[in-house]
Amino acid sequence: MTARIEPVGTPYIPESMTDPYIVACGSAVALCFLAMKQQGNKQIPMGFAVIKTKNCLVFQSGYPNDEARGYHPLAAFGLDTVTIGRVKDSEWVKEVTDQNKKGWPNTDYSAYEHYIYSFKETTFEMIAQDVSITVSDQSLSDVKKEITEWLESVIE
Repeated sequence: MTARIEPVGTPYIPESMTDPYIVACGSAVALCFLAMKQQGNKQIPMGFAVIKTKNCLVFQSGYPNDEARGYHPLAAFGLDTVTIGRVKDSEWVKEVTDQNKKGWPNTDYSAYEHYIYSFKETTFEMIAQDVSITVSDQSLSDVKKEITEWLESVIE
């Protein structure tokens, strides 16, 4: 099958000029960004979106930025300047599964999904399960504190 990106089903998009705040420890990962809602030609701030999972297999963040995004392997399958999506039939999930099967033949990552979030200057991707997305109207410092407390509770 051919990979494709499907929207995660959220009513918001990342603010185009900011990059995410990312915190990780072990398999727990959280990121937040200023969430916007598209209304006609305007973007209306909604607060800070917080994406969390306790079950991240692998993640990467950085390249490509908006100018190079057209050269990303998923550009032809729906990756756009601003994307919050899930990659169906992901080659990356297949690659990680195949690599792990060399040492552990019964590896089954079928419950994991490939998520991709694009921002102005960075792209964040992860293979994870049990991903939650919420929007907070708290200040960024309060959201960061909440993320830190969540992460500490997960790794204890």
